[in-house]
Amino acid sequence: DQTHGVYTQDDVCHLIIKNSLISRNAMNGLRGFVEAVNNLFLSNGCAAVGGVNCSRFNENVIMYSADPSPTLPYGVGIHINGGLGVQVYDNVIAHCRSSGNTAAIKVSGDSKPEGLYPYGDIDIRRNTVVSWPTDFTCTWDTPAEVSARNELADNRMNVGPAIPAWSVYGNAPATPPRPTYGMVDYCREKLGVIAPTEAAAIQAVVSACMATPSRVGQVIAECRGALTA
Repeated sequence: DQTHGVYTQDDVCHLIIKNSLISRNAMNGLRGFVEAVNNLFLSNGCAAVGGVNCSRFNENVIMYSADPSPTLPYGVGIHINGGLGVQVYDNVIAHCRSSGNTAAIKVSGDSKPEGLYPYGDIDIRRNTVVSWPTDFTCTWDTPAEVSARNELADNRMNVGPAIPAWSVYGNAPATPPRPTYGMVDYCREKLGVIAPTEAAAIQAVVSACMATPSRVGQVIAECRGALTA
């Protein structure tokens, strides 16, 4: 319940965040140009924002990205803020809670005194998006330009994207086993807890993971299995 969960400066490198639960941060769960592998992100403004020089965002489960305030639509899954050689592999991004037309995976950049962050050779593949306004957006280039400079392959839009951008890049829809699966279901089936609301379910899962840290991996695996085809 703060602005950022993990925040690193731009010159930090060779840092790996893995097997962690990052939850309920108003802006970013993880902000940094690092490697994030097999993490569980619950109810952050943006789960992870980074890029620049070989960041990796692989095998994470991201759910319930939301707006920091009613006047600030945010709700992004993974935000690649410029970068060269960035990987985004095998993530499950589900159930946006933003009021805006936000993207599960967004590529953009910020203006700096020396100019925009360059980007290219971004490899985005085998990601699954469930119930998000749009699955992918790039604020700089046309689809043809994106395809010429980057790789998007084998990504799946399962349920609900109002703008199925993956299809422009030759990626296909798929049918998930349980498209509405979320933390209320997890609490009932795995914890034996009847959570009256989504927020209560998130709290119960956070408490269970804090009591038994190894449960984070279980939650990731079980949610992945329920939400991927």
